[in-house]
Amino acid sequence: MACMKTEDIIESLNRINNDYRLKYLIKGDMIHFTVEGITDEFLTSIVGDECVISTKDWHEHFSTIEDMEYFMKCLFIGNAEIVVTYRGDKAVSHLIQILENGSSRFVSKTGTLSFSFWRPKTTKKLEYKIANKPASHRPRNRGG
Repeated sequence: MACMKTEDIIESLNRINNDYRLKYLIKGDMIHFTVEGITDEFLTSIVGDECVISTKDWHEHFSTIEDMEYFMKCLFIGNAEIVVTYRGDKAVSHLIQILENGSSRFVSKTGTLSFSFWRPKTTKKLEYKIANKPASHRPRNRGG
């Protein structure tokens, strides 16, 4: 497998921009991007041999640019489910699943050991679906 580069992420974002309007800004090795219709800012970069996407509340690692692109398209059509657990207003863990063929496929689950255990614990399902996208924008199933 070829080593991923920041340029690979930029090419992927340009492909995604064909279906979803996004804007990005390169700051060092980090790419900050926003998608029209979504309030959260996304960050992405290459870390070692992985591509990482994150927001202020969650992150996900991908071994290929294609997997990252598939995930983002699932996210934007509402086929990715992200459930974040908070202690007070601090995100302390998250669960990510892809919804395919009427069932969910586990992607990842993370948590932190250092959190304010005395603060109330709440969970929230984050929504990134962009309204009014036709079915033709559905990504191909990447398997599991």
